[in-house]
Amino acid sequence: MSLTLEGSEENITLDDIRKFEMSNNVELPTNFIDFYLINNGGYSPEKYEPNPFLLGGFFSFSHGKVPIEKRYKELLEDWPNLLGLIPFAYDDGGNLFLISTVSDSYGEIKIWITDESELGNVSMSFLSFINEMKKDYLFIP
Repeated sequence: MSLTLEGSEENITLDDIRKFEMSNNVELPTNFIDFYLINNGGYSPEKYEPNPFLLGGFFSFSHGKVPIEKRYKELLEDWPNLLGLIPFAYDDGGNLFLISTVSDSYGEIKIWITDESELGNVSMSFLSFINEMKKDYLFIP
């Protein structure tokens, strides 16, 4: 499940992710964790644009201007109904891609359309989300 990303932040450890999970009472899917242990945020190189989701980039854990931890806290301050939906990426329009840690939609990828305060479905899993990106644009063997 490898993508070529630029601008990734400093590497993180499994302990960093476990701290986030414990402090937010969530459990992230294994393939999501594996991805972040390799790519702590970043964006696709220009030569692989556009991408199928108009994805602007992935947020990082623990590092960068606004890491996932802070972004999740801010999201819940504005929209507490999004509890358990973790923002991990953004699109070119400023909307947020979320991974669900909620039992009835665990692992699904959603998009939060910020201007409309509307939640939409994107993919059944993080793996299928990444595979769609790899298939169409970003995979480098």
